[in-house]
Amino acid sequence: MALVDKQLISVDWDIRTLRVVVFSVRPKGGLRIRKVLSVDIPADVSVGDPESFGQLLREVLGREGISAKRMVVDVPRDQAVLKTLKLPDVSQDDLPAMVEFQIAKELPFPLREAMTDFAEPEVAGESGTLEVLVAAVRREVLDYYKQVAVSAGLHLERIGFRPFANKVAVGELLGDTRYERVLFVDVGPVFTEIDVLRDGKMAFSRAASVMVPKPSIVEPPPLARQEGATLDLDLGITVDSGGPVIPEQEHVVQALLREVVLTIEAYRAGDPGSDMNHVVVSGDTGVEDELLDGLRRRFDINGERYNPTSCFGWNSVSGAAAGGFAAALGLALGHGGHGNLYVDFLHPKKTVSQHQKSLKKAPIVAAILLLFIGAGVVAYRQVVLPQKEQIVGLDDQIAKARTKLKEYKKFGAMMEQVESFEHEQVVWLDDLADFLLVWPDHDQIVLSEISLSQKERLIEVKMDCKDTKIAADTVDKLDGFKLSEDAPARFDAKLGTTTDQKDKDEYTVRTRMDIKLINRGKSD
Repeated sequence: MALVDKQLISVDWDIRTLRVVVFSVRPKGGLRIRKVLSVDIPADVSVGDPESFGQLLREVLGREGISAKRMVVDVPRDQAVLKTLKLPDVSQDDLPAMVEFQIAKELPFPLREAMTDFAEPEVAGESGTLEVLVAAVRREVLDYYKQVAVSAGLHLERIGFRPFANKVAVGELLGDTRYERVLFVDVGPVFTEIDVLRDGKMAFSRAASVMVPKPSIVEPPPLARQEGATLDLDLGITVDSGGPVIPEQEHVVQALLREVVLTIEAYRAGDPGSDMNHVVVSGDTGVEDELLDGLRRRFDINGERYNPTSCFGWNSVSGAAAGGFAAALGLALGHGGHGNLYVDFLHPKKTVSQHQKSLKKAPIVAAILLLFIGAGVVAYRQVVLPQKEQIVGLDDQIAKARTKLKEYKKFGAMMEQVESFEHEQVVWLDDLADFLLVWPDHDQIVLSEISLSQKERLIEVKMDCKDTKIAADTVDKLDGFKLSEDAPARFDAKLGTTTDQKDKDEYTVRTRMDIKLINRGKSD
């Protein structure tokens, strides 16, 4: 019992705040949250230095009397590549090999420099296909988290992916109340993660770079401790000596709204005409309430702040104070669940080789083999002739050749399926994600209309610009965009009809642009 109920910590951080959740998995299932803690990161600690940050984590755990030695963390969306692959419906044993074969052609860096993992689909897609979300992260990013764990004196048990942790947290929050499409916005001081969940599953995820100034200093809320409960929740705000910083909330909220609109339009490329049915906003930067109100008005939908009160039986004060803990709590919740449904860069899914399959059958095979050996020894001593040795040798060679031929045919059939799907499918979410990498900010160009033609492999946009030079520069950037140095050009962009809007003070030019997809990122 003690071994199963051993404590772990879920750790999540940004440039300002360290968040820790101490939890244990109950022997018969379920999760026990023991302590929830947030700490302001001192100015003399560099988050980018794993040794310095790991020492801070060690000091915090020691000061709080936390004895757990196993840690789970997750990689933020901005540090990883996320691709949607549409693949044939193959067995779970063969899926890792097919994913690795396909994702190698989609990454902007060599596969050998990265670690990839994917979430196994819960059900097959249409016409016997699978839509698989594959995440890839450079190995040096994973080395950073490993070094943090070493410096903190902890055993790193799992490196997950933050969007999937948020998905778990939102699923637990909504419970039996299921919406077809849920928009989740997790606001951070530098990067805001924006996710679209469809039928409870991750459908789209993006990280937007919006700097959120530090909120004004306020009196810290009281420690939320329930009478007779074991939960220890410490979410006070540490006052630093630098003085209060007054955030320009209106400007920040408008920037975040623009990024959310852009994300939803990118998602709609693969789900045309779709609307969001509910919105959940997480974070503790001070702009979340204003952002939630703006999203409600913009999309005419109901929404809520992330508040895990109902998830863990906390009081309302505790739940409201944990509004920035979606990722940390989701990572803890997912750790005791079905691991194949989530990403783990530390233990990625691997192909089950024929040798490994054979090892599972080893006890039965060994027993049968002993019987045959005993009978063979008797037969050999009594009736075998010298020529029999030659026949046995030939039979063995034939059997091995047949086994190899069977494997070659299976691999060839799988490759034919992959090539067939590659030529037939256009994954608009990936194409638009590449398109957005070079698209200017909204203060330069505002999209008024976007349409997609799969047959022509064409993206048509109508837009308002500050001037014609911005539009021409955007064409040059699109024409020169490559996923890597040795890859061919990704787009062929051309400007269409341009109209002056002299009555407009800011966006004086209205034009259209045709962007041809001339290559899907593969090298010649």
